[in-house]
Formats: sequence, structure tokens, C-alpha cells
Amino acid sequence: MKGGDSLSPRNVGASGDEPSPPRLRPGFQFLSQTDSGLEVYSTTNRQIEFLLKENPDHKILHTVQVERNGFIQAILSGTKLEERGYEYLGERA
Repeated sequence: MKGGDSLSPRNVGASGDEPSPPRLRPGFQFLSQTDSGLEVYSTTNRQIEFLLKENPDHKILHTVQVERNGFIQAILSGTKLEERGYEYLGERA
């Protein structure tokens, strides 16, 4: 990717119809899951995680993510406190 490129399902990996995990280093194994328009790519040990939200209307979602626990998710992702007392993109905590 070049500066200014966005990270989207169209350009995170190899070309083709299906999105593929980001290309970082050959040693990383990625798992993927999709739920309600949210694609999650993470390494098996969850040290690296990419959350890709479908946005067909090209809306600016930064404020929405912060309001719906995005900052909390960024801080607690991969810890024992993740998803305790809040849900990412759920009701405001």
C-alpha cells in the first residue's frame, strides 16, 4: 500500500474476489471471521488484529466507532477485559 491508500477488503491481500489477510511477513498465520458486516482478521495468538467494517455509503465512521466503544476496544483488545461490560459497536458503555 502507498501513503493515502485505505485499508479495505479490496486491497488487504492478494487479488481475487474474496478478501484475504494482510500481507505482513511470511510467518504470520491469520484467522478470519465475519459477523454483521464486521470482518476480523487476527493472528492465531491475537497479537495482530484488523477490524474491517463494511461501509458501502462511504460515511465517516470515526465518531460512530468512538461512541460505540471503539476506543475501549482498541485499549482492551487481546486482554482478559475485552468485551467485559461493553461490546464493540454495541450500545455505548
